[in-house]
Amino acid sequence: MSVVAGIDLGTTSVRVGLFESDGSIRASARAPLGSLFPSPGRVEQDPDLLVSIPLDLLRRTLDEADLPASEVAAIGLACQRATFLGWRASTGTPLTPAIGWQDNRSQVRVDQLRREGIPVTTLASCTKIEWLLTNSPEARAAHEHGDLRVGTIDSWLTWKLTDGEAFVTDPSNASATGLYDLRHRDWSAAALDLFHIDRSVLPDVTTTAGIVGATAPALLGHSVPLAARAGDQQAACFAHQTSEGEAKLTLGTSAMLDVANGTTPGPVPAGAHILPLWRLEAHGEEIEPSCVEGSIPTAGAAVEWLVRMNLLESIDQLDPVATRGSGLVTVVPALAGLGTPHDLSAIRASFSGISLDTEPADLVLGVLDGLAHRCAEMADALAVGVNLPVDGGLSRSRVFPQRLADTTGRNILAAQDPETTLRGAARLAAAAVGVDHFSPVVSREPIEPDISGDERESRRSAFAVAVSAASAGTVSPPAL
Repeated sequence: MSVVAGIDLGTTSVRVGLFESDGSIRASARAPLGSLFPSPGRVEQDPDLLVSIPLDLLRRTLDEADLPASEVAAIGLACQRATFLGWRASTGTPLTPAIGWQDNRSQVRVDQLRREGIPVTTLASCTKIEWLLTNSPEARAAHEHGDLRVGTIDSWLTWKLTDGEAFVTDPSNASATGLYDLRHRDWSAAALDLFHIDRSVLPDVTTTAGIVGATAPALLGHSVPLAARAGDQQAACFAHQTSEGEAKLTLGTSAMLDVANGTTPGPVPAGAHILPLWRLEAHGEEIEPSCVEGSIPTAGAAVEWLVRMNLLESIDQLDPVATRGSGLVTVVPALAGLGTPHDLSAIRASFSGISLDTEPADLVLGVLDGLAHRCAEMADALAVGVNLPVDGGLSRSRVFPQRLADTTGRNILAAQDPETTLRGAARLAAAAVGVDHFSPVVSREPIEPDISGDERESRRSAFAVAVSAASAGTVSPPAL
């Protein structure tokens, strides 16, 4: 058996691929994944769809490849990290919708903790798990009877695929909860105490690449080992073979910049975090290198917003429309706040330079330029070198990578296949079962800056002024 499967369970879509042992893709499938917005600030997903969609896509790819499940050596999972849910251990029944990483129902609690000097954000799961245990009678009752399990999406999917036999996560997913102790490489007793979370409800933290169980035979017609689990950004780093001092930028729903820093974390700018990359066995011991990660809450989501506002007919029209833009509209694309290095969650988007002759194309290009400026701010804050590998949906564009090169002053190395998270999941699974020649990401020709340093500085200065204006008088959102 030389074929391995990868599952990329993202925020807005699910991707599944079957890969040969050399890393060439044999079959793939993709499906959208919706979210629910029951009230302002709340973002939820259907727990059952988080299982049924990946399974359906797995079956579809097996049919496309004319391959029985018995010929698949391993499955690797890459998931959207901080999204979580609670369920009953006795039945595997969800007690809640999955509460999304973008959900900010715990903003008041976050503001309180930040005033006390605790640098938490609503992106992490911890304050929302605390909210769940406080506000859900069903979760509290299950907790009192020892029947509650709480986990990120990788834990939920693993539990369901193994019919409750495996309740695990890895450091890359565990750290996104805000409850992980990097130094002790396990759940933090102090954090659990702070958020009133019992250790018994959380999964065991295991290696990123390693078999923890197998799919129940009835699901695919044959048991397949579950051999890897990783957060989406760390899986992408593994696909890129990101090593110490190197970076990668993923342009998905959000924009995530990771810079590997080995096993000795250093200082981080505002809105960035030190996270484990993965835990792997090497030469008889477990190695757990870390990275500094910065984030921009909306990247691809900003383009989807353009479609919803009828400024774009579809995402496929991004390049043709943007090329008609004047470049005279300045946009601060803070549709869900400003991330690294500003760390301002309450700020909202602003447009300036609009006049009577402004066209939709001007607004579209303004949003792209705003995203490029935000990526440039983040790259500067994380001290990224001259070459910046890029993947994700926006890397498919021909317009945006050039604007990114011009604004950052760096060479952009866009992946030939932007689905690097999927490749990373499969590559980790391959490593777990002894396949050591699975190819990493291959990049297109470097895209170099095409404007002068003076022009770049002028544009950057104008954007900084726009950010200052947009953030003036910003207040926290009301309690939910």
